[in-house]
Amino acid sequence: MIERASRLIVYRDGAPLTELRGVLRSLLERVLAVPNDLTWPEDVEPIYRYAEFRGQVERAWPELGFHDADIGGNLDVDAIVEVGDAIDDLTDIAVDLDKAMQLARVDEAGAWSWLRFAADVHWGEHVLDLDRHLARREGQG
Repeated sequence: MIERASRLIVYRDGAPLTELRGVLRSLLERVLAVPNDLTWPEDVEPIYRYAEFRGQVERAWPELGFHDADIGGNLDVDAIVEVGDAIDDLTDIAVDLDKAMQLARVDEAGAWSWLRFAADVHWGEHVLDLDRHLARREGQG
């Protein structure tokens, strides 16, 4: 599941936005079912690939970009409260999934534990923002 989501985010392979939305929701649901026990290996130094992934995500999902993070819709500069960046959100998720895959080479259970922690404090909110944004785009299309 992690590899599939990562590949979809980074490479797309012709997938529609509806598939992205479904995979992200399923991933978050699966990860939140993992116990939050904080048992990942701390002596592993994963490679941080944000810049690499950002470029790939931009090319894979060119129709995504800035949006109103509160409602998921397009930007209305007169009414906006919080700006979301779908490319940054997807890149952050890809980076965290990549770190989990690197940790899994040493400790699979620890990788799931770290991914749960990261979902709670970081990328889970990105999935929720993207879900609202993608739902709004589906309604417009």
